[in-house]
Amino acid sequence: MPTLWYVKDGPDVRSRTLGWGIQVSFLELREAFGDRRVRFLSKNLPPPFNVNVKEPVPSPRHVVIEVKEEDGTDSKFPQSGFYLFLELSPDQAQKLLDKHRDKK
Repeated sequence: MPTLWYVKDGPDVRSRTLGWGIQVSFLELREAFGDRRVRFLSKNLPPPFNVNVKEPVPSPRHVVIEVKEEDGTDSKFPQSGFYLFLELSPDQAQKLLDKHRDKK
């Protein structure tokens, strides 16, 4: 199952994520986030955002989906790797996900 991460700016990947990732199925991603655009980032670790920042900022600014080989693929996520949701803040993403999960 894909993992949703909220990612901070900064050079060190270990200090850039907020807490543990959230397991989200492909179906849930489609239903909660609709046709919001994503961009493929990389096959391995996601590239850092704004590496000139000496230390990570206090709050995350990016919504990243990690798709592992064993997760399979989807039309929006056609290969394993890391994807960035464009024009979607972590706050917006969490509200959409909570709203979707509350419906069930």
